[in-house]
Amino acid sequence: MQVKPTVFSLDTKNISNVASTTVTEFDVDKVQAEAQEPKQLTSEDFFNKQEGDLDLTTEIYKAIQIIISKEAADYFINDPIIVTTKGTASIYQRVLINRFFIQLLTRARAYMDLEGLTMVFTVLTNEGTHVPWMQDLNRVLFPYLKTNNVFGFFLDVQKEINNNLSKSE
Repeated sequence: MQVKPTVFSLDTKNISNVASTTVTEFDVDKVQAEAQEPKQLTSEDFFNKQEGDLDLTTEIYKAIQIIISKEAADYFINDPIIVTTKGTASIYQRVLINRFFIQLLTRARAYMDLEGLTMVFTVLTNEGTHVPWMQDLNRVLFPYLKTNNVFGFFLDVQKEINNNLSKSE
């Protein structure tokens, strides 16, 4: 089978008219092309929250408040690790939030008999997007913390320390 070449009919009379009107409507001197180099991320990009970036710390605070308790959420938001996440990039917040929960569970394991802890640790990952990570926290971590009264244990310890300090003054 032979393929026939496509024949184009070109109206050469109209080309010069179109070209002259196009050039006059376009001011070449005002156009400046700017080539942008790919942005190299620096450590400051992780500390400074970009416009439109999620505030994971606030989202986690709200989830703890709803799923566990207001006291547990306040314990979380006032932790020195979490305080440093204010106004930072979401990936930086996520790393420190994971660190907070790993430390919380590790400390709790020293005082409490916690079963199935390995499964809980698997959701504390820095890989992937934030949505499945948050879903895993809501589905696995927060119910585990509530069922095992992990926040309650540390809140009780904190109250006892505060009471002893106030008595000694």
